[in-house]
Amino acid sequence: MSLYLYHLKEDKANRTNLSTKLEYKQSFPPNLKVISSLNFSNQTTLYSQENKVLNSILKIDKNTKSEQLSLSTAYRQLGGTADQKDLRTNLNHTHFFKDNLTLSSSLSFSSSQRRDLKPNLELNSNFSLKKVFKKNSLEITLKKRVDLDKEKNTEDKFYSVLDYLPEITFQSSPLTFKKKTLPLRLQILLAKYHEGPKDVTQSKGEFSLKFNKPFTLGSSRANITSSLSQAFYDQGSAKYEAGSQINLRTIYSRLVNSNFSYNYQEARGHSPFYFDRKSSFNNINGTINLGITPSWLISSTSGYNFKTKNYQNLISKLETDPKKTLSLNLTAQYDLNNHNPQDLNSRLQIRPDKNFKLSSGTIYDLQRKRWRRFDNELETQITRFWQLQFKSAYNASTHKYIYNDFLLVRDLHCWEAKVSYHYQRRAVWLELNIKAFPTEAVKFGVDEQGMQYQSTLLNF
Repeated sequence: MSLYLYHLKEDKANRTNLSTKLEYKQSFPPNLKVISSLNFSNQTTLYSQENKVLNSILKIDKNTKSEQLSLSTAYRQLGGTADQKDLRTNLNHTHFFKDNLTLSSSLSFSSSQRRDLKPNLELNSNFSLKKVFKKNSLEITLKKRVDLDKEKNTEDKFYSVLDYLPEITFQSSPLTFKKKTLPLRLQILLAKYHEGPKDVTQSKGEFSLKFNKPFTLGSSRANITSSLSQAFYDQGSAKYEAGSQINLRTIYSRLVNSNFSYNYQEARGHSPFYFDRKSSFNNINGTINLGITPSWLISSTSGYNFKTKNYQNLISKLETDPKKTLSLNLTAQYDLNNHNPQDLNSRLQIRPDKNFKLSSGTIYDLQRKRWRRFDNELETQITRFWQLQFKSAYNASTHKYIYNDFLLVRDLHCWEAKVSYHYQRRAVWLELNIKAFPTEAVKFGVDEQGMQYQSTLLNF
């Protein structure tokens, strides 16, 4: 168990800051665990209203070889202008029977209320029974959402709902033909769904055939995945989908290789439900990697969309091993559709040892033939415990610096202290943080707005 308390009150400034954290964990033999937490914060300032936040969580888990059971509840209350109360409770249970039979069920309740409005109350249930045979599997799934407030809540944010009433899925193992195993799987689905907000309730039957096969052709490795499905609905609606994905990787030598992928999907017909409507696409993408030496690599990437008949931008890179003392990265883009060059990005890094690093980057507009940006970064270890950092960025279009920052870092073993000067913002900061908790930082300093204090708990 851990307890944290922080309180600060300033009578003259009429400011109050209160933060408490309580955490409790307990294990009970043989397989029961309890985790709970309670967080509360209250802040009042001179120019704003009181801001209260309350968060509480309780979770109980029980795990054995034959079952998994968990119960969790979370409550949040926001005071002040938000004035909101949220409650969510979840109950999950999974039981493993003999002969590969699994039963899963869940029940969740949620309540959300803002100000004096009627609360938004929802109840969601899920039930699944799955049986795995030697070669096939059968699964039955039921899902149901109940709007307990009966639309009394005028700000109901639940825009869609999908109920399984139920869904039955049969999936086969790889099919066999003349004692040969084929990389084909058959899936048969029978279901009845209810979908909102259009309030559509219809039955669905679907037959799917899926193909998955890896190939090795010399120095090339390919993986082909294809699917074909036909679905029928009430009132004569029907749709079919055909899709395929091919991934090909070829290694020509120790330094040269390529990757190509082809993606195709065609969807025809009509589905009364939004959730199973699919789009059509047809495109190819490719990358070629050419190693000049083990440390120098040139790569080019592009693609073509057969639907829109447009090319993707050609992206070419020249890069070296970043672990070396001197590393260089050049990236250029070219618009293949309009035949126009785009940006050229460069990054040069010099790191003779672990105590010194100099990095410089540029962006050059190849189309307009002018510089757009310059970036510089310097890190040097002055002594064992002192480090100096400098970071700057220059906008060549406006001829102004975006930032010029100097940082002096002092290693305090478990702690770290930083003194920073931001030239553009005319700010000086002192920052203290624990290395084990990098997000829990405390900063205070002065800038153009005056003296400030910042932490994860309060700011003023």
